[in-house]
Amino acid sequence: MRTWRFPGALGVVLAIAALTAAATGAAQPLPLLPGLNDKPTGLSIPGKFVWADLFAEDVDTAKRFYSGLLGWSWRTFGGGADEYHVAYANGRPVAGLVYRKPKVPEDARAVWIMYASAANPAGVESAVAKSGGATMVSPVTAPYRGIHAIFSDRDGALFGVLRSSTGDPADYRAEDGEWVWTHLFTRNPRAAAVFYSQLLEFEVIDYTVSEIPDDVVLASAGHARAGVGAMGADAPDDVRSAWVGFLRVADVDSSANRAEALGGQVMVRAELDTVDGQVAILTDGAGAVFGLMSLDFEGAMAPREEAE
Repeated sequence: MRTWRFPGALGVVLAIAALTAAATGAAQPLPLLPGLNDKPTGLSIPGKFVWADLFAEDVDTAKRFYSGLLGWSWRTFGGGADEYHVAYANGRPVAGLVYRKPKVPEDARAVWIMYASAANPAGVESAVAKSGGATMVSPVTAPYRGIHAIFSDRDGALFGVLRSSTGDPADYRAEDGEWVWTHLFTRNPRAAAVFYSQLLEFEVIDYTVSEIPDDVVLASAGHARAGVGAMGADAPDDVRSAWVGFLRVADVDSSANRAEALGGQVMVRAELDTVDGQVAILTDGAGAVFGLMSLDFEGAMAPREEAE
């Protein structure tokens, strides 16, 4: 297997991500949200990515795309301007979908926001401000969901934090259609890793098997939570850093082909170097960037039914 590399096309992907970052602006606070767990878990795992929201103008088209690609089903909470749509994979909630009206037509691209568990979202907001980042949605409390907020770091990468009212989900092996990895592409991986380790209690681990200098892994509670890597010297100067969430699929090639048939675009395909699998980075029909990943991590985590 060759090393997981994201060559020239990555600059295009992150250029799109930069456009979505600019388009998000001061995103609207989310409506009343369901909790992450039906039964409180009592778990707090700072740094674990526990949720994802898609902000899009065309909600119905987004539903059709991800249902066709991943088999997601949907449930709508609230009504009118306060509608919040929850996606389910394998009978379990995996993501939210929120209507976002663009300020101008050219800002109509959709955007995924990945949320990490944080014990003190207000403290994260203060630290982000001190580092030169910005608050997109100030910490707000939703009775069932908890306290959540959305930020942009000083390099323009959008991310969210959440203190769940029902605790964090236990660690388990992601099944097909569920989030399996999160990766930050940035110009200075080491500096970014230090920033996020201070922000979200990550341990920074050198990714020693990579051929790419400065690649690191962010870990907490004994598990890898995210990767941080260089976006590449060929990325245009105006490209911002970006967090990309990856969804597990059985076969990346067939899923990527299906995404194209549904109106998406495949930007990058690559092989993983440490496990048996592949990855791809795509945009959906509205321009939101996300990834697909197939891998075999037998033994790395317990199946969900054992973890719960």
